[in-house]
Amino acid sequence: MNDRPGRKNQIRYTGRAVSRGIAIGQIVSLYGDKRQFFRVSIDKDSVSKEIRRLRVALSVAKNQIRSLIRSEGTLNPIAESILDTHILVLEDRSFLSALEEAIEIDQVNAEWAVKTITDSYLIRYRSLEDPNIREKAADIQDIADRIQAALGQRRRTPMRLPVGSVLAAKEIRPSTLIELGDYRPAAIVTEHGGWTSHSYILAREFSIPAVTGLRKILRHLHNGDRIIVDGYRGEVVLNPNPETEKSYRERERRQPVTNKFTKDMTVPARTLDGRVIRLSANLDSVNQFAAAKRSGANGIGLFRSESLIGRFGRYPTEAQQYEAYTTLLRSAAGHSVNIRTFDIGIGQVSGRSDDRERNPALGLRGIRLSLSYRKEFVRQLQALLRASAQGPLNIVLPMVSDPGEVRDVRGIVQEVGGTLRSRGIEIGEPKIGIMIEVPAAAIMANELSSEADFFCLGTNDLIQYLLAADRDNENVANWYQSLHPAVLRTVRDVIIAGREADRPVSVCGEMAGSPFYVPLLIGMGAEELSMNANSLQVVRQVIESIAFEEAEALALESLNLPTPGLIESRIREEIQVKWEHLLQGAGWK
Repeated sequence: MNDRPGRKNQIRYTGRAVSRGIAIGQIVSLYGDKRQFFRVSIDKDSVSKEIRRLRVALSVAKNQIRSLIRSEGTLNPIAESILDTHILVLEDRSFLSALEEAIEIDQVNAEWAVKTITDSYLIRYRSLEDPNIREKAADIQDIADRIQAALGQRRRTPMRLPVGSVLAAKEIRPSTLIELGDYRPAAIVTEHGGWTSHSYILAREFSIPAVTGLRKILRHLHNGDRIIVDGYRGEVVLNPNPETEKSYRERERRQPVTNKFTKDMTVPARTLDGRVIRLSANLDSVNQFAAAKRSGANGIGLFRSESLIGRFGRYPTEAQQYEAYTTLLRSAAGHSVNIRTFDIGIGQVSGRSDDRERNPALGLRGIRLSLSYRKEFVRQLQALLRASAQGPLNIVLPMVSDPGEVRDVRGIVQEVGGTLRSRGIEIGEPKIGIMIEVPAAAIMANELSSEADFFCLGTNDLIQYLLAADRDNENVANWYQSLHPAVLRTVRDVIIAGREADRPVSVCGEMAGSPFYVPLLIGMGAEELSMNANSLQVVRQVIESIAFEEAEALALESLNLPTPGLIESRIREEIQVKWEHLLQGAGWK
């Protein structure tokens, strides 16, 4: 698995820490676009099965091209000739033999075989003098991408990382971390990504140290390289010498450990002056609530149903969804469960190249995609309505911007419910809530409160949309500011709108799970915070160590300050003066 050309000198790189911790291990490089993969060694008994998997994927790729030729109908002769050439490559015996021999001789997964063989073709083509042949490298890359996409739709080779692996990639997908299951990496190093991206939310949930913003670092990394990842300082050390490694191991042992609660976690969290704050969990897996409950979660504030797409590699069937949702309800044992409908973009479910959007955050995603692809939406609603008969299940709609969207969904729910009842299928009466994450929804919170039963205030997306700063783009990381006055005033206004209309408001996103922001949110009137399970205990510790009266005064003062810097300074001053006892145990940002 080691493909490095030789021992290199120790080199330090500085990026941004996005998940705390220190880890030392060996690089495993991730490849792929729609579905990420790495080199997986297989045993001899699995070779024939993997070759069959490759052949099925090749057949799928050919059928896709033939369907494209037939469906377009008006393809010009040049375009049709190019696609015909792609089919010829996929049927070329020398190409197929090379792929199968790579699997058999090297005993590797099909994805890796496709990568290594097509890479060899690309190197050969690009080295030729004839420009016409050199340009055919683009066709080989196109064919490779199509095969990899087809492999992603087939039954997958288990992604089993060796112990101590550090994943390196341009960026890492949440589905990759979920798919790894128990074979989680020791750390993550990427070129791109932000603190609030779902991948790093998961990394923090799984306690995986991560550093990002390391531009073009992949050209310096090779499989098997030894690396140190410092998720506190945002530093990585490539090929560390023994002295450096020893010093980091000592630092790792000295890192403060969060205080663990021994008290009854079923008791609601209360401020010192008696204000009850409900804590709930954000989940990406149907099997996570038991651990969250032990940490004090009083329900599932947000289950991201799109994690099921990552799990199955496609839209899950109604039966698969029903099983997942009922499993969640059983694990919640009477606690409320909020399930968000698929929050994905068109590019994540369509294989069409013309569906790839330049700015997917502003494109066809969330409720817009669900209403446009009604067949899949109806299938999800059928599963949700059937499951709601088993317990307190609520539906959350993502990326709502207009009261009319909520009315449209209610109409579909009523129609689907009527169909199910006519077939003698028992259903419940789930409440319908909305994500407040688009500025239009925040501005129209009063009007939306007459259509929605509750609000989930998604701070991550709300901040990026309000400030026009992509939360996954390190180039504008300094402009993504949770303490921007516009953000705080918008959050406060939504909380007030919910309270005046008697609509519960749950604040979710990274602000809700950060001890640094919790006093401010409580002071602005937040009564429910939903977060990843590993944040529950430290947030509870903060809540039970402050008074609402103090938090409210801090919020009122902060809301009148003109810049994020002044607001942050004021909060830090308050911490030093009144809450210094929390600094070590709660891990203030």
